[in-house]
Amino acid sequence: MKEKEIKVLKVKPHEHPEVCMLKNTLEGYIDIVGLDDNYASY
Repeated sequence: MKEKEIKVLKVKPHEHPEVCMLKNTLEGYIDIVGLDDNYASY
């Protein structure tokens, strides 16, 4: 079953990540980016 909304993490440079809900109307491929525990952003 296709969900009506999906939960995403919006990350803007120099800001805290924000959890958002989007309508599930995206088509095509979506990449998932995984970061290891040693990742730091400056």
